[in-house]
Amino acid sequence: MEESDEYTVHGNARDHEEPNFRRHSHSSDLSNPGQSTIADALSVAELYVFSYGVAVFWNFTAHQEKDILADLTFSSSSNIPTKLSTTSTPALTNPLGLVSRPLSEADFETEDFHFEYNADIDKPRIFNDMITLRTSDHMIKLAMSHAISQSTKLSYFEERMQRTMSEAQYVPRKLALEGRLGMSRSQVVSLVGKLFQGRVDVNLSSNMLDTPNFFWDSEPTLLPLYAAVREYLEIKPRIQVLNERCKVFLDLAEILSDAIADTKMTKITWIVIVLIVISILVTCSEVILRFAILSKGEGNGAAMPSPKEL
Repeated sequence: MEESDEYTVHGNARDHEEPNFRRHSHSSDLSNPGQSTIADALSVAELYVFSYGVAVFWNFTAHQEKDILADLTFSSSSNIPTKLSTTSTPALTNPLGLVSRPLSEADFETEDFHFEYNADIDKPRIFNDMITLRTSDHMIKLAMSHAISQSTKLSYFEERMQRTMSEAQYVPRKLALEGRLGMSRSQVVSLVGKLFQGRVDVNLSSNMLDTPNFFWDSEPTLLPLYAAVREYLEIKPRIQVLNERCKVFLDLAEILSDAIADTKMTKITWIVIVLIVISILVTCSEVILRFAILSKGEGNGAAMPSPKEL
């Protein structure tokens, strides 16, 4: 009897999202020749990083994952050696960071799975959050990682949208009960900005949630596996729900925009009314003052004697 390993997969999603793997031990019989290959695979760690801010870790400890994330966060393009670089090449004055807009660890979105190797199965499968692989083929892991990373990114958008909806859920109720928002202009503008930001994020991410070109150009044979994992993770219906929420966002944003416009028009109307009243008061004051001056002038003229009387 020898000891093999079982691993837990964590998927983190944000602008800097990474799935992670932790190790647990159990005993198994490696007398089967196929088990030796599996034992070798357990000693290999793999990392898949996607351009939309998701990374998938296979066979890393939690400490290793944090170290790698820190390296990705603080590394820049100037730290990457290339075959074309020479000693005479000037250093970049403004090196590009490998990660843009990294989030804090507290903001990571995580999805958890288990995976194991089993040489007796015909093809890879996923059931009850357990991924079973026949071999350690990195292309198979890449195909599954594509679906997992998309699901994790989608979870990130769902979480952000849920937080925004929580902030805005009292607005329709307040309008229905009181007929007014009860919010300052800056608060309304801030909320509208968050609603539109959520909508823009979903629109910009629509391409990254589609089937990657990798499966059409390089590995079409892995498309069924990717589609199966994608279906298991319910990515398509979740995208539909997300789009429906975005429509609600647009309706709510329109209501808030109208409320801002109405408030502004009300203020302008009152300003015009006040200016008109002031203009009327000034005109009336001017007329009264002129009448007073004329009356005083006529009185002085009546009091003075005429030359004949003298």
